[in-house]
Amino acid sequence: MTAKKDDARRQGEGGPTDAAAHERPDGEAVLGALRRAERFEVLGRMTGGLAHDFNNVVAVVLGNLRFLENELKDNPQALQRLSWIRLGAERGADIIARLLRLSAAKEPSPEPLDISDVVDALASAIRSAAGPDIEVSLQPARGLCAVMADWSEVGLCVLNLVIAARDAMGFRGTMKLETTTVPSQSPEQPTGYCALTLIAEGPQSASPALDPVEHFARRQGGVVTVAADKQIVVTLQLPTAKSKVVTK
Repeated sequence: MTAKKDDARRQGEGGPTDAAAHERPDGEAVLGALRRAERFEVLGRMTGGLAHDFNNVVAVVLGNLRFLENELKDNPQALQRLSWIRLGAERGADIIARLLRLSAAKEPSPEPLDISDVVDALASAIRSAAGPDIEVSLQPARGLCAVMADWSEVGLCVLNLVIAARDAMGFRGTMKLETTTVPSQSPEQPTGYCALTLIAEGPQSASPALDPVEHFARRQGGVVTVAADKQIVVTLQLPTAKSKVVTK
């Protein structure tokens, strides 16, 4: 009789308590998520600091270009070369402005934007995030489609995706990012989806940690798919916006 009571007590103690313990994330999982969040926060701060420094450099270049253009206004050939320099400096200033937006802590400001434009603007940051031992190929299809999202959030999502894939592939190999459209298969999203696909191949093919990317996709009404076999293939699909991209 006593043995049966003891068995019943043990079963009762092990039932819901064990189930609840199984559902709770363990300490290592929580610590790992915290460390990833801290790493992304540090990355944002570093991006902001470097962008401020380069912004000062570009300001000096543009300021001196104005003086040179005035002094060489009678030399068409020199002015042509200066215009090329100005074009490059202004392109750099635009990238810096976007990096500053990326690192700034502010409320999201959704607008129609082309994911391909974000990939283009962050090309150098993407290659830096991937590291020197990964060959990066960027194949954005320009003018493809628009999504309604905050530029800085999309940019951070792209960098998080690259960093996660880099870690999962073993820090060396090849990585390709391309943009496509995905036709709608549901009346809930008749306009279809804009898709960013990352294909990575390296000495490892672990499943990447994509918590920030998946969180962003859910908020946008999108989805993330992952396949990790001989290659790591991650596709981020975001609903296509009805509005056109705003040209700035």
